[in-house]
Amino acid sequence: MKPFELFEVADKKNMDRLKNIVSESLKSYGFPEGCDLEELHLYIDKTDVNNARLSCFHHLNSCNWLEIVTCEFLSNAQKCLGPDLLIQKSINVSIQLPNDETSILPMHSDCNSGDSPYQLNIWIPLTDAEGTASMFILDTKRSMEGLITIVNGRECQLLPNVDDYVDIKYGEYIIFSPAFLHGNCLNSTSKTRVSLNLRFASMYLERLSSAELDRSFGAYYKVWHESKWSMLSEMAARVIKTTFR
Repeated sequence: MKPFELFEVADKKNMDRLKNIVSESLKSYGFPEGCDLEELHLYIDKTDVNNARLSCFHHLNSCNWLEIVTCEFLSNAQKCLGPDLLIQKSINVSIQLPNDETSILPMHSDCNSGDSPYQLNIWIPLTDAEGTASMFILDTKRSMEGLITIVNGRECQLLPNVDDYVDIKYGEYIIFSPAFLHGNCLNSTSKTRVSLNLRFASMYLERLSSAELDRSFGAYYKVWHESKWSMLSEMAARVIKTTFR
């Protein structure tokens, strides 16, 4: 069983809107209009890639990306964690040029860097991604082995296998647990990969988690969707906590 769920967007025009925002912000780096993002490496040097990524980040987060995300991803997110959800306040951008060693993200679990073990990640490629141009996610068994090694203070020696890489087309996205060990290696393909990612969590489980304060509601998350009974649930939780503490 794969360590993620693969979904297809309902309306590809929504993905195109996100892609166009990114492409527009790259014009100042010489990226021509109408060119596909997988050819970005033909117009930008790896020494500029982080500044370009930050430009895309700021451009995206000044637009109403949440409207698009809600339209396309909320329904499947609710199937995973229920109706009452928090979502990351900012959407992230990743750019991985071919043979760019500066874009390597070593194998890790987000939970080792302060993220809640109860949240889930949405990974949205704006280009086709396969092999080393994509990300890898280890299965449950090897992720557990790696986490135990890390907890015991030893360096994790696990390496991704060919089957660990997510092969995905533009117009698809995945939802996965950040507890799985994941990352990316050197992109040895001839194509650039551009992707977006963000995290969401149950409104209730997030408040019980061990996440750091800077990853908590208000600082890191904002309300994404509330059901009609969420206010009653909040009030009941306060009454129970007060009565039985």
